Amino acid sequence: KEATQDCVAFCIGTSAKPSPTGEMNEEGRPIFGFPNGSPEQVDWFGQKNQIDACGPDTHIVICSTMGGTDPNHPLNNLGRNPVDGTGGNIVKWKRKAEVYLTKSGRPFTIVHPGGLLNEAGGERELVVGVDDETEGTDSRTVPRQDVAEVMMQAV
Repeated sequence: KEATQDCVAFCIGTSAKPSPTGEMNEEGRPIFGFPNGSPEQVDWFGQKNQIDACGPDTHIVICSTMGGTDPNHPLNNLGRNPVDGTGGNIVKWKRKAEVYLTKSGRPFTIVHPGGLLNEAGGERELVVGVDDETEGTDSRTVPRQDVAEVMMQAV
């Protein structure tokens, strides 16, 4: 908390990262887990703690994900226990952190990128939409460098 109190702006780019467990489901598809922290731990509690650590006037920019308007988004299935339905829900927990931020009273910007690509930024036209509408493109992916640039320009 001490490190963030004097920040004018604070960017949150943390996210739980799904990885194949090495196992396959009955359909022959890989089973995913979150070896470095579940979405609830990282995308909800972790982001909430970062928001709470910032001062009341800090402009917080959060990198979330497309799909937050769809409770049945396929990404929510990654890491979910097929027996009891627990786990997973990465989009749900990201959305919960967004809602918390919007109610915090702090100035904020929320970026909802599509699938992140490891390729050079600044080489394609970016399309901006609201509530997952991306009129004008069929692509739902974006280079990480472009997302970082959008976040920096927001502050």
